[in-house]
Amino acid sequence: MDVQPQRERPRAFHPHFLDNPPPARGAPGWDTGPERRIDDGRTLARALAWFSIGLGALEILGARHLARFLGVDERHTTLIRAYGVREVLTGISIMRDRTPTIGVWSRVAGDALDLATLGMAFRRDEPDPRGIAIAALAVAGATALDITSALQLARTEARLRGNGRPHANGRATSGERLAPRFGESE
Repeated sequence: MDVQPQRERPRAFHPHFLDNPPPARGAPGWDTGPERRIDDGRTLARALAWFSIGLGALEILGARHLARFLGVDERHTTLIRAYGVREVLTGISIMRDRTPTIGVWSRVAGDALDLATLGMAFRRDEPDPRGIAIAALAVAGATALDITSALQLARTEARLRGNGRPHANGRATSGERLAPRFGESE
């Protein structure tokens, strides 16, 4: 019984690499674990999803402390908790999708809402301007990352749709099979 060694499958996202694999395993720009390009937006989106879930948990569980930090009245804790629920649901939405463009754009919309709310709080007499300014800077930084990720994801989706490759919903076109997600069997 002669056993043929199985040719190692190239660890790349695009099917055209089946005949011509990338030259080296550690080629720049390739994430060899999940079989996709690093700059496709999904890595940053997943990090933002975890950040969103953590921030939402903080807003839900520590609304009173956050209100004190911002220098606003504690009657605003319900609004802070509602924003926390929004953050957690957005994070879960991003984690659920293979190419979560809509979830990341919803983070951008949530950031705009957060900035508007902080702007309204800043105009009142009660807040601590330092706490509001720190929070606004943090939200602005997160917004920049959210927009970067959303644009990367949109480019990835356009490239995949334009080449007859898998669509954003994770379904393959023209008989192609996507690599399984983590935990799925082939």
